[in-house]
Amino acid sequence: MNNALFGVSMILAVAAFGDTPSRIEIAPSKAGVSDRTGDVVLIMADGTRERLTQSEHCSDPKLGPSGLVGWTWASENNHGSWVNSHLRVQFGKRVVIDVQCAKPFIEEWGFSAQGVVAKSRSLHGPATIELFSLDDGHRVGSVDAFARDLPSWAAPFKD
Repeated sequence: MNNALFGVSMILAVAAFGDTPSRIEIAPSKAGVSDRTGDVVLIMADGTRERLTQSEHCSDPKLGPSGLVGWTWASENNHGSWVNSHLRVQFGKRVVIDVQCAKPFIEEWGFSAQGVVAKSRSLHGPATIELFSLDDGHRVGSVDAFARDLPSWAAPFKD
């Protein structure tokens, strides 16, 4: 995606969406379910709430720069644990990227100056740290979390 067009899209989305989110949270998808997953809800500066997902298994929501929001989400349950191998970033209701990480469980993730960084791992073994472009979601880089000389974007996620 062209960065200039993305910038214009972001401005139009803010105008259409109304307000900039001041908080993001997970609301349980089903009453009484305590599996720490649920739907993503934005809370705007004026107090209004906007639910972005319906009946999904989302977790670890974060606010990003310039109104971006993101979270991990699971498409399957493996022995009682939701496999949150997907990472979605949106601007308002518009999906910017939706990527699947190298390993099944995303342990940590965050926005960086270079894009979005995610650390994922299987149930056991070493973790992988990946950098994804916010332009189109392609994987820009991937390193083992235990590597000695990590790139600057991966260093905060070192094992």
